[in-house]
Amino acid sequence: MTPDPQAALDIARRIADGEPVDLAALEGSDPALARGLRKLGLLAKAMHLGGEVGSSWGHLQQLELAGQGGFGEVYRAYDPTLDRIVALKLKRDDGAGGISSGRDFVAEARRLARVRHPHVLAVHGASYHDGRAGLWADWIDGETLSARLKRDGPLRDAQLLRTLQELAAALAAVHASGLVHGDIKASNVMLDGNGRVILMDFGAGFESSDEGSAISAGTPRYLAPEVIAGKPARLAVDLYAFGVLAQLLATNDFPHQGRVDAAIQPRGLRQLIALLLAAEPGARPGAVEIGNVLQTLIDAPTRRVRQWLLASVALGLIGVVLATGVGIRREQIQRRQAEAARDQARATADFLTDMLAAPAPEVDGRDVRVVDVLEAAVQRAQQASDLSAATRAALLASIGHSQMALNRYQSASATLSLAQALDTPANALAPALALQIGLDLADARTRRELNSEAEATIAALASDPRWRDDAEATARIAIVRALWLQAQGQIDAGLAALAPLLAANTQLSASVRLKGLHAQAMLLFDQRRLADAEAVMREALTLAAQHDQGNGTLEYELRTMLAHVLNEQGRLSEAEADYRALVAWAGATYGENTLSSFMALVGLANTLNSQGRFAETETLLRVILPKTEAITGTDSSLALSMRTNLAAALYQSGKVDEALVEYESLIVSNERHYGATHPQSLIDRFNRLEALNVAGRYADALREGQVLRTVMIETMGGEHLFTLETEDAIGYALNASGRAVDAEAVHRRTVASKIKVLGADNPYTLLSREYLARALIAQHRVDEARSELTLLLADRDRVLGKAHPKTEVTRHLLARLQRR
Repeated sequence: MTPDPQAALDIARRIADGEPVDLAALEGSDPALARGLRKLGLLAKAMHLGGEVGSSWGHLQQLELAGQGGFGEVYRAYDPTLDRIVALKLKRDDGAGGISSGRDFVAEARRLARVRHPHVLAVHGASYHDGRAGLWADWIDGETLSARLKRDGPLRDAQLLRTLQELAAALAAVHASGLVHGDIKASNVMLDGNGRVILMDFGAGFESSDEGSAISAGTPRYLAPEVIAGKPARLAVDLYAFGVLAQLLATNDFPHQGRVDAAIQPRGLRQLIALLLAAEPGARPGAVEIGNVLQTLIDAPTRRVRQWLLASVALGLIGVVLATGVGIRREQIQRRQAEAARDQARATADFLTDMLAAPAPEVDGRDVRVVDVLEAAVQRAQQASDLSAATRAALLASIGHSQMALNRYQSASATLSLAQALDTPANALAPALALQIGLDLADARTRRELNSEAEATIAALASDPRWRDDAEATARIAIVRALWLQAQGQIDAGLAALAPLLAANTQLSASVRLKGLHAQAMLLFDQRRLADAEAVMREALTLAAQHDQGNGTLEYELRTMLAHVLNEQGRLSEAEADYRALVAWAGATYGENTLSSFMALVGLANTLNSQGRFAETETLLRVILPKTEAITGTDSSLALSMRTNLAAALYQSGKVDEALVEYESLIVSNERHYGATHPQSLIDRFNRLEALNVAGRYADALREGQVLRTVMIETMGGEHLFTLETEDAIGYALNASGRAVDAEAVHRRTVASKIKVLGADNPYTLLSREYLARALIAQHRVDEARSELTLLLADRDRVLGKAHPKTEVTRHLLARLQRR
């Protein structure tokens, strides 16, 4: 509703007095009045700043002198045609060139006006009035990079990379328009009030088609070697100046004799600057390539690190009952229900004590590892004719359980099979022992992906009459079956199998109910129902505390899993606190130099990595990896998993070359340990593919990605997550190589497949949508990209949370588009 004349007059008086007035409501009811009042506000602001209203140049009203130099003066002016404040730059009349010089300036300004880019100063026009040439452009409220450096010192981390990436995009637009800027430097780059980079001042610029004459202007410290030598200036002079500016922003110091400061991080930026400062102009990467490398470095801290291996180890770890810093502790086998069971446990404990006191000849004379002692113990147990079959079975069951704790599933399967073979009709084992052997054997076979053998073991357990009427035994078998279904990807079926056990009226012991809750949490985690998984884990931990079931393996697993879920939810500070508490708990419970403590430290390293604290991550992993290898061996699945995470930390911190070397070694070790088509081998081949993308080696990434995709399809199928993720990595390389149309086709296919296989809200589906939006951006289809990112941001807010790194990435991408 339009205000009455008196109200409108009151608004005008407030504006004239310099009071802030919100005219948004008036826009809808009386846009003409709102426009007039806004114009009054501009004029009033100029008056309050001390400008002289009334002077003019052409159609522009010069409001105030904003700055001056050898080139001329810059005024803050009002453009009535555009109805906005603009910057008016008037060329100084030095008498040398007269009108001819002014006309050259106008012609140059008109060329610059054809550059339209959100990070390039928008030139609206140029002309010649009152004997002076001038141009008018956007007025930017902000500060130059030189002022920012003087006030706060070097730019850091994400701000540094984003500033350089936006400047690279601006330079690419200038070069694409056939222009050379000629004077890239800190004082010619503005940061507006939102931190947006604006490249300005083309006073030294020229047409790239005019390359061949010596450059006539520029700032000495930014001048390329060929310019100093008097050689013709080309596009590469801007690239050299970009490298100088990049080092200045990172260190607040200029390069000395063309050398790059070794302290610049990440390493990828240091390598880029070195290329830009190359003496040979042809060796410098172009502006588009600079932007691609910087975007990759920006994405690196938030790119998903492949943690399938770590998660499977951390969430499936049974705990170490034998490991200590200098050897192993004998397992305390407690059988409280029968005298025979106590005698059996005592005989087993005595056997283990003897084993530790006198290692077998095959392991004597060298450093003895836990795995060596356990292998020797298996041989000794088979040869111990003085022990009863039941005692040997119990001993082998104990050794197999310990091998499971060390993730030696192949060894565990063999040992437990020997134990199960001693359970014969003529010499049947006690039901509790026979059941435990069968459950561990089914678990080991499931983890080795021997699916049919694991299923047969579970079926045999379910049909055994010895515990047919035992509710506890039946429940434990159902839990193992649910975990087997999880391994087959049948998550709903696994949850259905657990539902009767977890009903409120189920009369099960606290220990069995805890195992059921743990399995349920793992299944919910696999469905990415993270909030539900967290609730189940907290229920289990409460139950453990109420029934004195804590300070054991299951509590360790639950606490590890809870911290991992918090990390996955983006609640990184909570996850870090939980992991630090877990490290202390594991040290007090198992000892500081045990695998349980090491795995808690790996979890801590993981959440530090998620926070971008890569140096701390690398340090932790380098400390615990050799200790782990000393216990489990260099090629154990646990040691290989830690090396995978170390390689990921290396490439995320910018040490891409080191990461690639680590991945190459890992691939060889994995194929030796697991086989070429085992998931762990394929995962590290995929990780290497991602590292190639991070390194900017897109041609190598495309070549290796196509080979890996074929193997993935043959091994996993065309719609398996590993296959779809490999296709996304190929699409990323295509987009970065300038093949955005091909990349779009890839990502549209993966989005559709992931929605079908994983669901629309799965984080991996959301990631494919992000890549699709990036491909649209690369094609300058801004409206489509903005629409896609707006929906993606809402979904990531809901699914991952507002503070999750991937949500922040989406918010940043959308903000960049909104400024276009």
